[in-house]
Amino acid sequence: MHSAKKIILCSDDFAQNSAISRGILNLVERQRLSAVSCFTDSSLWQQYGAELSGHHNEIDLGLHFNLTHDFGYLNRPLGYWLARSVVAQLPLKEIRETLHRQCSEFMRVTGRLPDFIDGHQHVHILPGIRRVFLDYLAGQNLIQALYVRSVVPMIPHGDDRLKSFVIRMLATGWRSAIRGYCPTNTTFAGVYSLKGEENYPALFQGWLARSETGGLIMCHPGLESDDMIDVIRGARVVEYQFFQSDRFPEMCKALDVTIARFSKQTGPSKAAVCA
Repeated sequence: MHSAKKIILCSDDFAQNSAISRGILNLVERQRLSAVSCFTDSSLWQQYGAELSGHHNEIDLGLHFNLTHDFGYLNRPLGYWLARSVVAQLPLKEIRETLHRQCSEFMRVTGRLPDFIDGHQHVHILPGIRRVFLDYLAGQNLIQALYVRSVVPMIPHGDDRLKSFVIRMLATGWRSAIRGYCPTNTTFAGVYSLKGEENYPALFQGWLARSETGGLIMCHPGLESDDMIDVIRGARVVEYQFFQSDRFPEMCKALDVTIARFSKQTGPSKAAVCA
């Protein structure tokens, strides 16, 4: 019996600012997303997290583990973490404490464990950081209790080959490292330049067509914003307008794709349990 290909569509950066949060909530209410990844160290998390948690039966709610975006906790640029990861000089205790604080804040506001965890700018996959990350899951008895985003195998069908290449290189050994800890997505997509001038629907169509059941596509939608710190605010509006439009569900129908929660995946996704 034929069944549609099931894909997780996950919006990142919830609670970064009001424009992003309101845009994501609008899309959740229209059933255009199946997962939302949240900044819990944002001052807006209390307000918007409480509202989002009312949709926990409709979407997966996750922790967007953050070491780079500054919400007042002296986080550092991605370059710092890349350099320290390469030379194995990471502040391991600080990383663990940050992860614990953010996970605890997620549970405080939502009253439940996250359905999944990923990393802002993919920091969770970096060598050294990934070891702290996985050891924390084991120490908190969270093995198999949630799923974790994998960025490989990546579907690069985008406009920034260098970014795709760097992420894949940093993820070397990731799937082997996570084996035995948590389920993960079968494929990953959504990487592009985020400049706002691209033909985003064409990019998204390529990701949909090449994703496998159980695959995850990340996205970054948001409403118009005057937040000058948010350098991808233009791209967020382009994405938001696409997901709000009729073109999005029509594209899914044409490609025989259903946007679904991870827990609703069937078939090949079962093989993604740390395969």
